[in-house]
Amino acid sequence: MRSSFSSTAKARARSSAFSILIVVALLLAFENYSLIIGESMSPVLEARIRELIKADPAVDDLMALHTMRIGPNAVLVVAQVKFRGELTVAEIEGAVGRLERTILPLAGAQTTRRMIVIEPTPSPRGIKAAAI
Repeated sequence: MRSSFSSTAKARARSSAFSILIVVALLLAFENYSLIIGESMSPVLEARIRELIKADPAVDDLMALHTMRIGPNAVLVVAQVKFRGELTVAEIEGAVGRLERTILPLAGAQTTRRMIVIEPTPSPRGIKAAAI
């Protein structure tokens, strides 16, 4: 009688351990899923980046901001920025470098400047004026 009880107890223990492993595996998969699919940065960090870009004296407007996690400590940041119309190409290049250096500390320890893309974007008025 004792042997049947111990084999039943062993089977239950194995079943419980297997269930715990399944739950842990599902939790780990759920936590890492966002890194696999390219989740955006937190809304707080995105808002801070928006503020920093808009505060730059060369920036007229921020047209769009897209972020995507590409690793646990790395983020791809793409900003479409409308610069002031009177700036020269050299001044825009300087502003782009300044914005990259400003955003870099917020983007994660493994983010490099190559992962921060500042795209100068003409305003719709500028496109229309250039077409005329």
